[in-house]
Amino acid sequence: GAIGSNLIYQWQVNTGSGFTDVTNTGLYGGANSSTLTLTNVPLSMNGYSYRCFVSGTCTPTVTSNAVSLTVNQLVTITGQPFNTNVCPGSNTSISLTATGTALAYQWQVSSNSGSSWVNLSNGPQYTNVTTNTLGIIGASAGINGYMYRCIVSGACIPGATSNAVTLSVNASLTIPVQPVSKTICPGSNTTFNITASGSGLGYQWQINTGSGFTDLTNGGNYSGVTTDILTVSSSLLTMNGYQYRCIVSSTCVAPVSSNVATLTVQSPPTLTGSPSDASICVNGTASFTVSATGPGLAYQWQINTGSGWSNMVFGPGMFGIFSPTLVISLAQANQNGYQYRCFISGTCTPAITSGFATLTVNTPPVLTAATLTTNVCPGNNTSLSVSANGTALTYQWQLSTNSGGSWSNLTNGVNYNNVNTSVLSILAAASTMNNYQYRCVVGGTCAPTATSPSALLTVNTLPNVTSQPTNQNVCVNGNISFTVGATGTALTYQ
Repeated sequence: GAIGSNLIYQWQVNTGSGFTDVTNTGLYGGANSSTLTLTNVPLSMNGYSYRCFVSGTCTPTVTSNAVSLTVNQLVTITGQPFNTNVCPGSNTSISLTATGTALAYQWQVSSNSGSSWVNLSNGPQYTNVTTNTLGIIGASAGINGYMYRCIVSGACIPGATSNAVTLSVNASLTIPVQPVSKTICPGSNTTFNITASGSGLGYQWQINTGSGFTDLTNGGNYSGVTTDILTVSSSLLTMNGYQYRCIVSSTCVAPVSSNVATLTVQSPPTLTGSPSDASICVNGTASFTVSATGPGLAYQWQINTGSGWSNMVFGPGMFGIFSPTLVISLAQANQNGYQYRCFISGTCTPAITSGFATLTVNTPPVLTAATLTTNVCPGNNTSLSVSANGTALTYQWQLSTNSGGSWSNLTNGVNYNNVNTSVLSILAAASTMNNYQYRCVVGGTCAPTATSPSALLTVNTLPNVTSQPTNQNVCVNGNISFTVGATGTALTYQ
């Protein structure tokens, strides 16, 4: 403000290099009036100085005091906050950078995904809530997922609101699903699975082949060794009993080992003993036994009656056709020569077939023919014979000299030969042997023995004249007879 006659005004500006006159150009107006007007003042003019020369009709010219222009800066967030991860119980911070004049900060929190916001205050959980760096103390799982933002104000309006960021409180490491043992057959594939929860999980499967656990690498029989699923491919029988576990790491805690799981690689059936041949008598019982090792064994006996092999089915006299021991009872002669073997399957393939065994069904002696009588002259030879069927027949001829009252075994000697064959030879029969009786006891592998009917030996007597004819007298044309007396067998006269 100034007083005087015919006043003239000239505003000047000092941008840092001395005062110069202001003209009514650009953002200036009223450069020659008592009021200098500035419009759309930029931040670059902060600190400029201004003064006014006032002259009039009379001298001297007067100069006003110099004044300084302060241009306050608008609030600008130059560095936004970031999402933050923290382990349970740990401290962390969220910060931003901003420019502006007389900045003020107010951090806010949202527990409902940004639907509503509440100003924070310093306390057990939070510090520095009115600075550009918010401190979070002892983060708990309860604030996991909370969102934070900062309201920044200054000398000029409007203020600025930062981006909203999320606090992730990493979960503690747990293994709710442990790997379980597996049982498979050679050549099969399987997996070991683990389910873990936590933050920043990492997996490393390990193996123990008998000398302690070591890390697995992908290749050969294994894949997925650094994932939650370990795949075992084309398993080998030599891998039976191998143990596996998974070392799980996370962001917040030391690595944790899972339970140990065992791989059982079952073997296919292995034959350790084939059935042996059996020899029995008719109506006897035979058994055939096979031995094998392997899990889940199943047995099927097979038979070959002469036309090839076929599975046995239940029938009379057959037992255990689905067991390691087959029993054949009440065997008949027509089963002689039958062959038996066992087809064995198991949990794993391939199945196996045992060697075969042959059934021999022996028959007891059965007489089919026998000599009942024989006649011989004294000093001559004769024979008696029997015919019989049966297995491994034996013969023993016997003699009775008392019409069958008692019998004794014959031995080869002067009057007898071949006493242990089917044909008995009687040598140089004596008259004293007349009416002797003979029989044959036929034995064999199976009982009972068979005894032939008794055969009668007749030793004929030689002709012997016991009375001579006598001289006779007869008249012409008369009759006469001559008589002779004789003994002997089947005498004839001439």
